[in-house]
Amino acid sequence: MCESAGDDSDTCCVIFYGVWSIVIGALSLITAISLAAVFWTALDLVDQAYATMMIALVLIILLAIVSGTYVFAGVFLMVGLSYQSKRIFIVGKILSYFFPIYTFKSIFTIVVHFVILPKICRYVQKTWH
Repeated sequence: MCESAGDDSDTCCVIFYGVWSIVIGALSLITAISLAAVFWTALDLVDQAYATMMIALVLIILLAIVSGTYVFAGVFLMVGLSYQSKRIFIVGKILSYFFPIYTFKSIFTIVVHFVILPKICRYVQKTWH
């Protein structure tokens, strides 16, 4: 992923993860909003499975919220990197935890998170300590 960058591989991985968070979070947010709209309109049509539909709608709304935090995480990571602001960068790092936890069944998000996380920590150590 970022190993070919040589000495600056941590910075490359931070940029990759910031862009990854923005793109995956935005795609997931769009999907969650469209699914919420479908489920919201279908609530009136289904009488027998109303409770199940309501639970699914709540889970989809939670996905939308978590996806929004992932987009913000990527933005904060990129802004913190650009302006060399440790506080903004750490906020982005903390916000990036929620999406992989919520979507743990789609294994690629959690794998990417755990592969990149040590590089992000090493970048923070190298840059601000």
